[in-house]
Amino acid sequence: MCYCCVSHADSRRRIAMPLRTNGVLVLALCALLAVASAADAAAADDATCSNGGDCSDGNPDSYLAETLEPQGLHKLWTSGVDIGSPHVSTKAFPAGDTLATGLWECTPGSWSITRTTTESFLVLRGRATLTNADGGWRIELAPGIWHVTPTGWSGRWEVTETIRKHFVLTP
Repeated sequence: MCYCCVSHADSRRRIAMPLRTNGVLVLALCALLAVASAADAAAADDATCSNGGDCSDGNPDSYLAETLEPQGLHKLWTSGVDIGSPHVSTKAFPAGDTLATGLWECTPGSWSITRTTTESFLVLRGRATLTNADGGWRIELAPGIWHVTPTGWSGRWEVTETIRKHFVLTP
């Protein structure tokens, strides 16, 4: 099953709802990308458009094949505090009416963050865990997961398998 999750700056509130209509994942960003989900929950866990989805038009398979520009070690990673060696690569798309949009990829590692913008994203491949700063909740990110972290949200990323996401930043 695929989920839409919204993290709130107020960690006591969290929305997580299964999204299915005739096997098609219904999400704003997925619709934008024309992504269909895998037909069952087990397949959705490991799905990308390449191995389990049914993609057309905007074809996210092309997003999986895109070459990204290496940015180096994640700027929020702290030696002796965080784990791994998370290296980031990106590709910007025309922003339109947003602050930024594009592809972001990161190798395994962890870091803490406080959002200064709202980020909406769709996980295309890989795995990570987001944990709220107070530890009040956590979400496992995997292909097909749509997530929103609002301005002011504080928490921790732990990438366990190189992750690639399509993101949109708004104020």
